[in-house]
Amino acid sequence: MALAVVVRCLEGAYLSRALSRAVDAARLGGQDRSLAADLAYGTVRRLLAIDARLAPFLADASRLPAEVSAALRLGAYELLWRGTPPYAAVSAWVEVVKGVSGRHAGLVNAVLRR
Repeated sequence: MALAVVVRCLEGAYLSRALSRAVDAARLGGQDRSLAADLAYGTVRRLLAIDARLAPFLADASRLPAEVSAALRLGAYELLWRGTPPYAAVSAWVEVVKGVSGRHAGLVNAVLRR
């Protein structure tokens, strides 16, 4: 869900509204709601820093599908700011990308491991 919210926000939607609608639609509560909010807000807040950290590993990030780019950003946020163990963050975001663009799963795996 955080992936869809970040994609919508980067396309011009208001983050708070997109997150509220997505959380309500998914009927999330408690820790899941907090995690989704932290991932979305944290990633968007640190977007420039995240993009700067990802840039050396991507030849042309603008050519990636929006969902893959957002997944890389969310994964980087988890690794760099949330302190999520690398094996957990990389594995989770590779699985998410397999669901939206399977051919980019290897790229996400390689970039997030670095």
